[in-house]
Amino acid sequence: MTIELTARGDINLDTVFRVAWRKEPVRISDKAMQRIAACRASFLRLIESEPPPIIYGVTTAMGELASRKLERDERDRHARIKAFAAARATPPPRRASLKPSPPC
Repeated sequence: MTIELTARGDINLDTVFRVAWRKEPVRISDKAMQRIAACRASFLRLIESEPPPIIYGVTTAMGELASRKLERDERDRHARIKAFAAARATPPPRRASLKPSPPC
């Protein structure tokens, strides 16, 4: 049976279990899609307001440059940056030596 999501309350332990373990399909309702669109439009109006609010990673750069405010033309480019580009794999941690410590 398809799970239809209309509001936040529709996402709960039962629906997560049904989707993750029983592989039930999920549908986002038309009402939810309309609400998502309205919220997005509201957010876009907010970040275009003057003066623009300070929102990390949206109207500012990220990481070490977080204190730098982005100009409007920079925001579009910045929004398309994949945040995972700076991520990297690390080797597994080394095992601690089980040798006894030398006497003092």
